[in-house]
Amino acid sequence: MESSPSFIISFFQSFFISLQDFWNFPFLSFALVGGILLAMMTAVISPLMLARNHTFMGTAISHSSLLGMALTGMILPPLKDHFLPAQWSTQNILDGFSFAIVLVITMALALVMALSQKNGKGKDGHNHQHNDQFLGVFYTGAMALGIILASLNTQNSSGNSLSLSQFLFGNILLLSSVDIGILAAIFLVFLVLFILPLGQWIQNTVDEGNHRLDSPLATWYTMVFYIFMALLIVASIKLCGAILIETLLIIPGFFALQFSRSLKSTFSYALIFSLCTMIFGLTVANFMNLPTGATISVVQSMLLFLFMAFKKICYK
Repeated sequence: MESSPSFIISFFQSFFISLQDFWNFPFLSFALVGGILLAMMTAVISPLMLARNHTFMGTAISHSSLLGMALTGMILPPLKDHFLPAQWSTQNILDGFSFAIVLVITMALALVMALSQKNGKGKDGHNHQHNDQFLGVFYTGAMALGIILASLNTQNSSGNSLSLSQFLFGNILLLSSVDIGILAAIFLVFLVLFILPLGQWIQNTVDEGNHRLDSPLATWYTMVFYIFMALLIVASIKLCGAILIETLLIIPGFFALQFSRSLKSTFSYALIFSLCTMIFGLTVANFMNLPTGATISVVQSMLLFLFMAFKKICYK
C-alpha cells in the first residue's frame, strides 16, 4: 500500500497529466474555450445583477428556459422532416435552429416577466411584493409545463432518448463547434453592449439604486439587461445547465462585493474568481468524471466559503 505522501504526489501527477486532455480531445477544447468565454461574461454581469437587485429575475429566466427547450424538442423534428431541405439537415444546422428556437421562446418569457416588474413599480421606485410573487408563480409554472412537455417528447426523431438532466445540469460532451461559434458571437455583442459603455451601466445602476430612474433610457437599460441575461443563459445550457447557470450569475459578483474596496477592483475580483473556478472546475470534472455544471458550482461555493471564513478569522 502506498504511503500518504506518495499517494498525494501520484494523485497530483495524474491530475496535471489530465490537463493534456483539453488539447488532445476536441470536445474538451470546446468546453475550455466556451467556459472561458462564459466566465468572462458572467464576471461582469454578476456584480451588475446583484447591484441592480435582479437576482430573482436571473433565477426566473433560467428556470423558464426549460419550457423553451421542451417546446424546441417538439417543434424541431417536424420542422426538419417537412420544411427544411435535406441539405440543411446536418447536425450543425439543426444545432443552430435549436438554439434560435430556445432563445426566441426564452426571450419572450423574459420580456413578459420584465414588463410585469416595470408595470409594478410604485412612485418610490420599489417593486411591489406581488410582482415577486408573480415571478415565482410564472417561472415555476413555466418550468412545470416544460417538464410535462419534455416527458411527452421523450424520444427524438431518431429514436434516441433525450436526457433532461443533461440540459438541466450540463454536459460538456454536448458542446460542438456551433456552440462555440454562438458563444463567440455573444461575446462580441457583450463587448459592444457592456464593456465599451461600462461606465454608463455603472451610472445607471447607481441611479436605479437611488430611485432616480424615470426615463425611457432607463427602461431601455433594464430591457437590454434582461434580454442579454436570457441570451447568456440559453448559450450556457449545454455547458452548465439551465439550473446551475445561476451559480455563475450570482457567486462571482457576491465574492467580489465581499472583498473589493473599489468599483474597479469589484470587476477585477469577479473576473479572476470566475476564470479560476471555471478552469479548475472543468479540470476536476474531467479528471473525476463528474457532472460539469455541478462541479463548477461546488468549486465556486467552497472557495467562497473558504475566503469568507478566512476574512472572518483575520478581522476578528
